[in-house]
Amino acid sequence: MDIRYSCFSEPCGKRNEDTIVAKCDLERGKALFVVCDGMSGLYRGDLASKLVGDAFSSIWDEHHGTKSSTWIISHAMESARKSLDMMSRYNAGTTMVLAALDGEEVIIAHLGDSKAFYHRTGEGLLYETSDHVCVSEGGWPYVSKGIFNYGKLEQPDMKVLKARPGDKFLLCSDGVSNCFGSYKLAGMLQESTSTSSSLCEIIVYCDNHASDNYSAIMVEVL
Repeated sequence: MDIRYSCFSEPCGKRNEDTIVAKCDLERGKALFVVCDGMSGLYRGDLASKLVGDAFSSIWDEHHGTKSSTWIISHAMESARKSLDMMSRYNAGTTMVLAALDGEEVIIAHLGDSKAFYHRTGEGLLYETSDHVCVSEGGWPYVSKGIFNYGKLEQPDMKVLKARPGDKFLLCSDGVSNCFGSYKLAGMLQESTSTSSSLCEIIVYCDNHASDNYSAIMVEVL
């Protein structure tokens, strides 16, 4: 299986609290794509997302040649939590959405409100993640699940799909999904434009309308 992908991560304000990871070893038929969005209401969201992104990157580099994608996700989650524990003086956390390719299998996993959309030509949108967001007694929405340095280690929601040529999927932080809306982002995956052209369109729009950091990875199966 071959793929083509494009990605970006842009700040909105002084500090970008998003982190992206893109890893490919197509000789082994494996790849890993991750988007993390550090929680700005907690301490150093930029550092939290970077530590988690680095943990996934490191585990993948060390083990993807011998271990399954499910093993890598599980152990990267544990490694990410240990990394965040170094920030134990403060409450810190990040969202996470990922897609792991292992042969013809695509595993999508997520915690929080960073999103994934998976589209198939002729069938439309096969999968969209559901945000882990609750509303407080005061009426304020908050992310209810993530990778935190307090409480238990949450287990991500996971979806397994069998990839086919022409499939496209998008991973993005809420800076993108809140700016565009799910319906429009899902629709962009139906278009015949390249991944790079589609992401250029997203960047230009977010440059003018986003109210939060905006990051995305778009992947096409060839």
